[in-house]
Amino acid sequence: MKKIKTNLIIAIIYELIAIIYGFILPRLILEQFGSEVNGLMQSITQFLGIIGFLVMGVGQVVRSALYSPLEKRDNDQLSRIIVSGGKFYRKIAYALIGYVAVLIIAYPILVDESFDWMFTAGMIVILSIGSFAQYYFGVIQEQLIHADQKSYLTYSVQILCYLFNMAVCVCMIRLNCSIHAIKLATAIIFLIKPLFYAWHIRKHYNINWRITYDNEPIKQKWHGVAQHISAVVLDGTDSIVLTLFSTLSNVSVYSVYYMVVKSLNGFYQSAVVGVQSAAGAVWARQDQNEIKRMFSTVEVCLHLVTVFLFCCTGFLIVPFIQVYTNGLTDADYIQPMFALLLVLAYGIRCLRTPYNIWILAAGHFKQSQRCHIFAAALNLVISVVAVSRWGLIGIAIGTLIAMCYQTTWMMIYATKNLVKYNFGHLFKQILADIAAIVLISVLVFRITLQDVSYLGWIFMAAKVSLIAAVCIAIIICMFPSMILLILNYYEYSALFIFINFIQLLVVAFVGIYNLKFVVKHENTEVEQKQQHAFHGLYRSLVNNMVVGVSEGYKKELELVGVGYRVSNQGNLIEFSLGYSHSIFLQLPAEIKVETKSERNKNPLVILESCDKQLLGLVCAKIRSFRKPEPYKGKGIKFVGEEIRRKSGKSAGAK
Repeated sequence: MKKIKTNLIIAIIYELIAIIYGFILPRLILEQFGSEVNGLMQSITQFLGIIGFLVMGVGQVVRSALYSPLEKRDNDQLSRIIVSGGKFYRKIAYALIGYVAVLIIAYPILVDESFDWMFTAGMIVILSIGSFAQYYFGVIQEQLIHADQKSYLTYSVQILCYLFNMAVCVCMIRLNCSIHAIKLATAIIFLIKPLFYAWHIRKHYNINWRITYDNEPIKQKWHGVAQHISAVVLDGTDSIVLTLFSTLSNVSVYSVYYMVVKSLNGFYQSAVVGVQSAAGAVWARQDQNEIKRMFSTVEVCLHLVTVFLFCCTGFLIVPFIQVYTNGLTDADYIQPMFALLLVLAYGIRCLRTPYNIWILAAGHFKQSQRCHIFAAALNLVISVVAVSRWGLIGIAIGTLIAMCYQTTWMMIYATKNLVKYNFGHLFKQILADIAAIVLISVLVFRITLQDVSYLGWIFMAAKVSLIAAVCIAIIICMFPSMILLILNYYEYSALFIFINFIQLLVVAFVGIYNLKFVVKHENTEVEQKQQHAFHGLYRSLVNNMVVGVSEGYKKELELVGVGYRVSNQGNLIEFSLGYSHSIFLQLPAEIKVETKSERNKNPLVILESCDKQLLGLVCAKIRSFRKPEPYKGKGIKFVGEEIRRKSGKSAGAK
């Protein structure tokens, strides 16, 4: 739990820095070098991105394979996986070098001589250095750190690299350095990452780098490669298609919109990276009840987060681009329909996250391989056909259709085969999402940007966010089962920061608009007292919910009496309280129980839950099995409870 919270906090900080980094530098490059140069860099980056995704294909398989040996502390199997992954990367190194060499020769031809050959080839070489440094040399070590739920280390190193590189690049741009020099400095700075990973692994993990093995420990690596090649086609070929069948100006326009959705998607994925590692650990234990409980909670929370973020983005992205590109006239950056389709596509992609988490945790790469390949082919074919007719909108249509197919398949597969829920549960979740989207759209539709400035956009974003938060809160109240799932599984409270954020936004909304409930003057004094009583009741209930989610409740019961014993198997408790038979009690899944029987001490029953009322009822039930009697004090009582004692008949005889 501590690791999840730490990973979440550092991930959020990292994404905020990454968003700032991703918005400042492209804007400075656009001002200094123009849209053509920016489009060229984005296009080359997409081509080189194939390398990164190819490496990461095995990386995901490696991470899934690492969950079990890390949970069992099996250093031998851990070493086999790491060594096998390292050997695989060395085998594909020659292929990667050859790919870059071909790209240097062939790519300058594709850009219709907009730039001379030396300019383009030099840019490819420099950008490839950064790609190799980030995706090749330190990938195996990075996957081990992520699998061990230490993602905060990788994020911390990346934060330092971003900050240092931002300072260096801004200074070089102000000094009128060439774009090649700026990108070379960036590549050198990001070499810090693989060097740190290698140092950390050698210091904190007992890896036998000379270990030998008979059976291949990473059995699904080629399925992982196939999946991520498909992911390249699905996520990374839009700029390539625009480069081949459109103009570099359109590539630049696409890159600006993609920068927004990518930043949002990165923020979203970083926030759940700790949950993915925790899901892998839960799956390794094969506790089906724990799997279902965690899945249900993660599904509800991530759906709420996705709807909130991407609904707000759908209304705010065009006004932001309008402010961001203000003064740039060499390309048409205002594309409302393209923006809507792109945001919708990546919103649907994020909806698949809770299901993809469990597919990756279970290691079902082979089973999901066909889905990824078909989605990639679907996106590529539709994009190539539609781009010549509709341009950027055609690209967005291809991405949207492919994302819809892939998300639908993952929802059905994970629900049916991994968690084994019925489809009524999934249908209810989708219905809640649609209701939230419709409600937010109706209320936010008329809000427009009044002032073309960053301050004006911030005010608009605040209005949209407040209304969206209130709408989400209304939808949650319409589906009580969501509330129960959220409140009953507080162990993953890192996900519930968003819920607390919604509560704060609702309070702010009420304060801003000064909403007050007016009491009619004709009410009697009795009715007014009843209203005050209800106010206090609801306040206490809400406060108990907030405390339960953030801190939780804990009760300790003590068994006082000779021969009194207690034990538990999971949530089934067995009491021996001096009766002719034992008493068994099955606790609800929302309560965690622990029993302690130490020598020369009374047995203890420790109960924890986020539901104060339910915890109190269970404690009262247990106490009723043998209430403390007032003479010798035997029975079940709360730790620290004072029992008023009676002297009995023997005292009167004396």
